[in-house]
Amino acid sequence: MPTREEICRLCDGYIAALNRRDPESVIAFFAEDAVQEEPVGSAPNVGREAILAFFEGHRDAPITVTRFGPVNVVGNRAVFQAHVAIDTPDGSVAITTTDVIAVDDDCLISELLAFPDREGDPDDAPGARLLAESWAKTSSVT
Repeated sequence: MPTREEICRLCDGYIAALNRRDPESVIAFFAEDAVQEEPVGSAPNVGREAILAFFEGHRDAPITVTRFGPVNVVGNRAVFQAHVAIDTPDGSVAITTTDVIAVDDDCLISELLAFPDREGDPDDAPGARLLAESWAKTSSVT
């Protein structure tokens, strides 16, 4: 089974490939028989050919993906959150997505479940609010 470090590198490599907008680079992170459900609730893409077609269809999407927070790894599964900025003619649109992956013994994605949420705000979390409040108090003291 892949190590935690290998799975974390896989997640960051996958994000970097998305930012290059190169479907061939993206598909290199998937196992031959992988399943991708993006977004969750849509018909899954099964196999590298179907997943490649999905990314080919989004090749020209002007996106920038930035992971925030840790990659959480348990066994052969991982979850991470990312901010997706999409440039549109009407301005920028931001989406927070949570991706859940499973990896095979070769450290390739065997399953990807994506939960994009246009209303999900990374700053809307109790920990983030407490941290912001703490920083505000610290900076007002000095």
